[in-house]
Amino acid sequence: CCHISSFLKSGHNICKKKGQIMKKNMAGLILVLFAIALFMTGCEKKAQEKEEAQEASARQLVIQKQTQTEIAEKKIEEKRRELPKQAQIEMEVILQKPELPTGCESVALTMVLKQKGYPIEKTTIAEEYLIYNRDNYASGYVGDPSTYGGVGIYPPGLVNTANRFLKQRYQQHTAYDVSKLSLEELLPYVAAGNPVLLWLTSDLEAPYFSSQSVEYGGDSYRWYWNEHCVVLGGYDLEKQSVTLFDPLKGKAEESLERVEEIYNQTGKYAMTVY
Repeated sequence: CCHISSFLKSGHNICKKKGQIMKKNMAGLILVLFAIALFMTGCEKKAQEKEEAQEASARQLVIQKQTQTEIAEKKIEEKRRELPKQAQIEMEVILQKPELPTGCESVALTMVLKQKGYPIEKTTIAEEYLIYNRDNYASGYVGDPSTYGGVGIYPPGLVNTANRFLKQRYQQHTAYDVSKLSLEELLPYVAAGNPVLLWLTSDLEAPYFSSQSVEYGGDSYRWYWNEHCVVLGGYDLEKQSVTLFDPLKGKAEESLERVEEIYNQTGKYAMTVY
């Protein structure tokens, strides 16, 4: 009987100890779960704060963009009302060869983007952002600009390419298709500090039109084999000259009359960024 009593007492003590251990373990588990809950709450709060900060930043960027656009458009309008006799934009000259023998459009756009303050390499647009198309040169580049067999791209596709790049840079600028404006109507953009991409011909020769045309956005675009894209970066009305930043020839002063003639013949294709 004594042995039984001792055994029962011993069992009771063991159970008591186990209960105490379980209570301690449970208390520890509760503390761990509470710590995890606090950590998760903190993470959720930080994530929410980060999201709110990003939204606030995005809203601020939109406001800044709207403000910048309004300022730019106001300045362009002022130049329309009273066009200066001359204007010149400082730009870095970038030549397309040897990397992009048929990539004049990408290189011309690169010059404009660098003028707007974006650090960008010569081949970045062609390799990472240029929109391609198998046969519609109005919507995308046909061919490969890194080869001599490349064809080209017209303003709609290059504008979309530019905005594709700008969107990833918080789009503090926007590319615009200003085709169909006369050369005279493009000069206020230059006077306001915004270079204009022009679709002309190599060496300002007469355009060699093909029989091919494509449709895009309700408009028809006819191809010409000596298509070449340059940047209009200055003009002098007294000298009747314009400054072109040519991806093939570099910076050159050309006759305003001749440039206007080729610009009109090739379809008045142009775009700008501001």
